[in-house]
Order: sequence, then structure tokens, then C-alpha cells
Amino acid sequence: MNITQIRQHLLKGENVLLYKRDVTIYYSQLKDEFPCILLGEPLPLKYKLIKCIQGISGDEFSTLEKMNIIQLRDTLSSKIKDNKILIIFNQFDRLTRKSAEVYHSLQQNGKVIYLCSFQASFKQEVYSFYQSFHLLNKNEYQNETGKNDINISYAVYAILGILCCLVYLKISNASAASGILIGALWFAVIIFRTLIFVGGRI
Repeated sequence: MNITQIRQHLLKGENVLLYKRDVTIYYSQLKDEFPCILLGEPLPLKYKLIKCIQGISGDEFSTLEKMNIIQLRDTLSSKIKDNKILIIFNQFDRLTRKSAEVYHSLQQNGKVIYLCSFQASFKQEVYSFYQSFHLLNKNEYQNETGKNDINISYAVYAILGILCCLVYLKISNASAASGILIGALWFAVIIFRTLIFVGGRI
């Protein structure tokens, strides 16, 4: 991937995401232009936040270790002065809901930009964070996986929920009964929510 393309997006304050690349190799090429923190991978979240804080301020580990995630996030945000910092890590697909929310909140506060990569599909619950990124080798991702960045999970789950509702009504053989209809609709909602929980992002 062309470092010039990456640099152009970062200079505009935009997050950059790459598919099947080791973004840590760009650290040496970017560290003179951006205050950089190389994490390698995003988890475990608490110790990665501590590493970020120490990279900026040099605070003692023993002091930071006593803080919880929210306190560490707020401490990191307060330590960042005028310039945004660039956080670099691979394995974006390992993010959990909580870790994605924390990393995303730092970016939304205008304190951080990210250069990340992923190897596999990630969970639905981190999709809002993913949408803040520019996927630079999007064509490569689409050609290899047959996917694009449009999340169709909800639509598919809704259709499956409706189908299950219709099957329920047919089996009950009492579609005129309001109680059965309400039960069918409730059944469809349960199917929909269950698929969201276990299915993630298609």
C-alpha cells in the first residue's frame, strides 16, 4: 500500500483501515510526522490504554494500573495536548463492543486518529467504529471475499424473522386468532434479536 495515500488521509484527520496488511511497518515512516503510538494489537484494552498514556506522559505503571477503563480513557484524553496522536494496530477484527466504544470515543473527542488492519470479518457491534475508517484497499477486500462494506445483516435477519412468523402462522392453522398473531410477531422478534446476537456482521 502506498504510504502517500495513507499519509494524505491521516493529515486530514481521517482513520485508515487496510485489509490483510501489517500496518506496524508504517510506524517508522510516520513517526516523524505524527505523534505515534504503536500498539501492535488492540487488546487487552486496559494495558493498551496504559501503554498509550505512558507513551505520552511517562506516568508510572503502578499508578495507572489502579485505574479502571473509563478513568484511563479520560486520563489519556487529558494528556493529549494540541496535536492528535496516531495509534497503530493490527487485528481490528478482534475488537469487542466495549473496546470499540472506548477507541471510538477517543477519536470522536478529536484526540486520536487510527491506522489499523484486519484479517477477517468482525462483529456487528463494532460496525459503527468501522464506518469511521477509510478502507484503502477496498477492491482487494471485495475481490477476495465477495463482500462490500454495506452491512446487510439487519435486512437478512428481518426477512428471516418474517419467514419464521409466517411459518408459525401456517403451522398454527389459526391465523385469524389475534392471540396467535401476537405470538407469531413476538416469535419473529425473538428470532431477529437472536440472529443479531449470534450472527454478527455478514
